[in-house]
Amino acid sequence: MEKPVFHRQIPFLPVANLKATIKYYTTKLGFSNEWFWEDSDAGCGRDELFMLFTLSCDLHKAFMESETPFEITWIVESVDAIYEEYAAKKLEIISTPEDKPWGMREFTLIDINGYHLRISQPLNNVE
Repeated sequence: MEKPVFHRQIPFLPVANLKATIKYYTTKLGFSNEWFWEDSDAGCGRDELFMLFTLSCDLHKAFMESETPFEITWIVESVDAIYEEYAAKKLEIISTPEDKPWGMREFTLIDINGYHLRISQPLNNVE
């Protein structure tokens, strides 16, 4: 019997505006291959990272009203180069690249929906 292997997760994040979200991810974050499913769902990707979104104004509002921001961590290569790319686009970066005690080098930005995106690279893979 083969050993089960997990590869990735891709949750559907609730958003208030699918078209604006996809435009932000493609023009600001460098994603491509966007798709829409009717007026309810959309997605896009960059390299092996995929983001899926679902139109749900009520759920998105509940996420944004929480005292704790909703965070998503992206594991990447060349975190400093990605930081430079996003800083040049004047995105809402709330922390600069820093080596963390949990073994990651990361920075955080806030996307168009208010989600905190932690862009992270394992320290053992940082040049």
